[in-house]
Amino acid sequence: MPRETIEAAAVDSAGPMRTAVTIKVPLIRRTVVTVVLFTMIGALQLFTEPMLLSQVTPLIRPRFTPNMYIFDAAFVRNNHSLASAASVLLLIVCCALSFLVTRGAARGSRPEGDAA
Repeated sequence: MPRETIEAAAVDSAGPMRTAVTIKVPLIRRTVVTVVLFTMIGALQLFTEPMLLSQVTPLIRPRFTPNMYIFDAAFVRNNHSLASAASVLLLIVCCALSFLVTRGAARGSRPEGDAA
């Protein structure tokens, strides 16, 4: 954060809460959106850790994550059509969530006077 911006807010008698909400949050919005997007995609792709842990704990079943479900359908139950359909659905969900996150971030960062 630019030190001058924070100092200007203090000179304008903005308190810590107002400085955080009106100055700091808009400055870090793009970073937060990127982190949320990558975290969401990473969560949808989670496979290795639950697969390894499923061998030592009964709490993790073969359908614990979407990717484990696809793996179970394709290689354990030999239902390749179900696995490919689930893969396409996972792709659609991932694309839709990515679109919604980036669209929501773009809508929130638009200046007040812009018309879209």
